[in-house]
Amino acid sequence: MGASSRLLRAVIMGAPGSGKGTVSSRITKHFELKHLSSGDLLRDNMLRGTEIGVLAKTFIEQGKLIPDDVMTRLAFHELKNLTQYNWLLDERGGGREKERERNINQLHLVRAPAWDKPAT
Repeated sequence: MGASSRLLRAVIMGAPGSGKGTVSSRITKHFELKHLSSGDLLRDNMLRGTEIGVLAKTFIEQGKLIPDDVMTRLAFHELKNLTQYNWLLDERGGGREKERERNINQLHLVRAPAWDKPAT
């Protein structure tokens, strides 16, 4: 595959309210990427009452974090329809970046680099 035919797929992670959406909108506009937000996907699926949305809502109602495997299924469901597009996924991190990175790598959609959480 030549350089001009390669697809750009990227993931940006951060805690809720850290500016992922703001940065992502600038990046997607500049590079003409499809933008997917895990938070937006989650809210949409809960509103539509999808299987994943209903499952996620049960965790939220119990005051629990939505498990990574549920969030990964949610993202994968959307991303598998974008095989011919460049995209940027903005993902919540909130201290679980290593687990999210492993799940994203398992999707074989992007190869997330190994990294350590920056010191705060």
